[in-house]
Amino acid sequence: VFHSIAQERHVFSFSKHYEFSDADLISSVRFLKFTLEDSEDVQWDGINTAIGDSIYGGKIIEPTDKKSLSAILKMLLNPGILKEHYTLSERGELNVPQLEKCEDYIKYVEKVKLTSPEDLFGIEQGYVCERTLFQSN
Repeated sequence: VFHSIAQERHVFSFSKHYEFSDADLISSVRFLKFTLEDSEDVQWDGINTAIGDSIYGGKIIEPTDKKSLSAILKMLLNPGILKEHYTLSERGELNVPQLEKCEDYIKYVEKVKLTSPEDLFGIEQGYVCERTLFQSN
């Protein structure tokens, strides 16, 4: 989910377009697997720092963009995500299901229909309207 948000965030609010690639996603997944595989205690801050500052954040040059990306990552990678009914959107439109199989998560994501994608991206509606007007001129 984070990789998708990072790739599409430029549409809504990054000041520049950053090229996030499949290599960033693969590196993050490998890091998570390596970090979580033999650990009983999840080091959330360390995970957020490695992925947010090194893997993805290393490409970001604007401090406000880095801060924005870090906030999204912390929304997705924190202890709350392991709890039932954890929501990823302010309106509660996108909850993290407690499923057992990877296939079930894929099916869940394929069915998700957000009425307001900027809710997930953490963007105010006014900004989306303003940006749309700017792009049309």
